[in-house]
Amino acid sequence: MNKQNISEFAKKAIDALAYIIRKIRIECGLTIGQASTEIFLEKSRLCNYENTKHSMRVETFAFIIEGYYNYCIRMKAPIPIILAEQYLRIEQSDRLAASF
Repeated sequence: MNKQNISEFAKKAIDALAYIIRKIRIECGLTIGQASTEIFLEKSRLCNYENTKHSMRVETFAFIIEGYYNYCIRMKAPIPIILAEQYLRIEQSDRLAASF
């Protein structure tokens, strides 16, 4: 895989992560406009990590997901299905990593 393909793959991964974050924000009560505005900020943060330390992208995504999950718990708000799915994926990957 050459550098251009890696960069293209990274951009697609960041777009996918940002899309999931946008859906979570909408389901947590933000309007589509607010969620769309916020997604640009999130994508720039994720891109910054991608440009400096490749491995930080997934860690940043996990941090964001855990933040929204904890927010819903604290506010006693219903947890959106997409948020619960992403949170469970992170928890499962953490357990898998700890077993090695």
